[in-house]
Amino acid sequence: MGCPFCYEWLPKPTTIMTVFTGGGALGGNCTECGAFFVFEESGRLGGQATMDLQAMAADGDLDRALTLRPGIDCEIRKKHLNDGERGRNPTSPKVWALKMGPPVPKLKPKPRRVKDSG
Repeated sequence: MGCPFCYEWLPKPTTIMTVFTGGGALGGNCTECGAFFVFEESGRLGGQATMDLQAMAADGDLDRALTLRPGIDCEIRKKHLNDGERGRNPTSPKVWALKMGPPVPKLKPKPRRVKDSG
């Protein structure tokens, strides 16, 4: 699975205990861009995944994690794991990622020029 920020392969997730979820969360850090990531297997617990990410970014300090403002202090992105020929299922597993700092605009692909045949 590629990182939602830099698209490089994410390392194998480990159980991280310094998160919001009592039993820990499967996640880690992108080795290329440093983004925190969490795998959310049910596809229905995006709020919990976001809280886990914020706790990871705050080194387990839940009070500090609650002060992080997505869109101002950090950027959060998600990526569906089952993007296939049938399209996205809202309850498919997702990887959620958080990167500290103000949001960076997503790059749009440059339009391709069509060669003039004449």
